[in-house]
Amino acid sequence: MSGNIALNIPYLFLQDDWEVIYNEPYNHLTTTEELRSLLSKCSKQIIVAAHFKQQAREFSLAACGPKEILNLNTNQNIPTKFGNVYWYLTPKLSFGFSPTEKIEQRIIDTEDEQGTKRLSWHLNGFSGGYRVGMTKGLTENKNWRKVILTNTSKP
Repeated sequence: MSGNIALNIPYLFLQDDWEVIYNEPYNHLTTTEELRSLLSKCSKQIIVAAHFKQQAREFSLAACGPKEILNLNTNQNIPTKFGNVYWYLTPKLSFGFSPTEKIEQRIIDTEDEQGTKRLSWHLNGFSGGYRVGMTKGLTENKNWRKVILTNTSKP
């Protein structure tokens, strides 16, 4: 999965080699500082994912990349590519990923091109998460979860 976006990943597929280091409902107000603080818990790789309900058996949408993603400082609508994924962490706006470099980051990514493979969370107190694929408007949702995992396996 490294450097790619995946849909419907069974949790059991990841549980032996990955540890959850962030798990909040979509209505949680994620901050840049909160994401940056996760760096000390990370190995080389992370997965940023979303799933429906606390006890979900699969991640609906996930992307894998280097832990440096949590330290990005991207300009609006200018993501950084790692592998086959375009990532953005724009401190006053949002955090997320896309399969293409085309993002429409008014605050969060509203672009619909290959929309099923896009994830976007508000940052810094504006609101909660926003989208999981084409499911949008999740800013106050308590059922969808924002998840970040780090690799625990030895190289």
